[in-house]
Amino acid sequence: MLIGQPPLAYLAEWWMTIAADLLRTPGTTVTAVARRFGYADGFAFSNAFKRLRGMPPSDLIRSPP
Repeated sequence: MLIGQPPLAYLAEWWMTIAADLLRTPGTTVTAVARRFGYADGFAFSNAFKRLRGMPPSDLIRSPP
């Protein structure tokens, strides 16, 4: 553990960082990003995103870059 956290936790953080970048792209939906990262639906992705990032993914869609 050279990065200070377990590998799967690091990977989840990294995925959510990429997901956050995608969510800032105009026209992108939470459902589309959820499917891209292997989630069955936007609800499950939203819960995971909020748990790791502290805010719902829909806040990124509404916020200016």
